[in-house]
Amino acid sequence: MWSRGDVILRREILNDGRSWVEFPVRVVRDDPELLATYIARGTRMRLMLATGRLADTSVRRDDEDAKARVRLDQLERLMAGSTPPADWRVWVEDMRESERLVHGGTAGAVDEPFYARLRAYALRAHAPVPARAAIDFLHGLSSWNFGEASRAGQTLIDARILDAVDWLPISLVRNGIVVARIQLGDFDGARAAFKAYSRNADVDPFTARVLAAYLLDQERRRGE
Repeated sequence: MWSRGDVILRREILNDGRSWVEFPVRVVRDDPELLATYIARGTRMRLMLATGRLADTSVRRDDEDAKARVRLDQLERLMAGSTPPADWRVWVEDMRESERLVHGGTAGAVDEPFYARLRAYALRAHAPVPARAAIDFLHGLSSWNFGEASRAGQTLIDARILDAVDWLPISLVRNGIVVARIQLGDFDGARAAFKAYSRNADVDPFTARVLAAYLLDQERRRGE
C-alpha cells in the first residue's frame, strides 16, 4: 500500500492490454476499499500535450489552465521548427515556466518526451551552450539525477563568471546545485557553488542560511 503524498504512475490500459497513456498522480488515500489520487495541474498539462489537445476548448477548466495551455502551445509551435528565437535568454525563461507547468505537483516523475523535444529543438536551432545546460539542469532536478544537475549547474556558473549572465534564477541554480552536490557527497563542490553566489545572499536568504549552516557543520565534522 502507498502512503498519503506518494507520487505514483497511473497507466490507462486498452482492451488488448497495451498502455496508451501514463501519468503521475499523488496518493490521497490508499486502503483495501479505496485508492484515491489527486491529478495535479502539471499532470493535466502532460495529458493534453500527449494527446494533442492543448487547443481543445472543450476541456477548458479555468483561466489559469487556459493561460498555461497558451504558453505551452506557443513553445511547442516554435519547437516544431528549426528557427531560433530572437533572444535565447528570453526563450530559456519561457522554457522554464513551461517546464514548471508540465511538472508542477509531480516531483520525481519526469515527462521525458517533453525534454526530448526541448533538446532536439535546441540542437536544431544551434542553441548556445548555457541554454542547453539550462535544459539539462532542470531535467536533473526534476528527475533527481543529481550528477546531471551538478554538471549542468557548473556550466551555468561558468557562464555567470565569464559573461556575467544568469541564464536561470540565482536562487534556483545556487540551491539546486548545492543540494545536488550534497546528495552526491561532494561537499567541496557544494561549498564552491555556494561561494560562487556569495554576493547574492539576499536572494532567498532563509534557504541560503540553511545551506550555509549545513555546509559549515559538514566542514566541522570532516575536520574532527
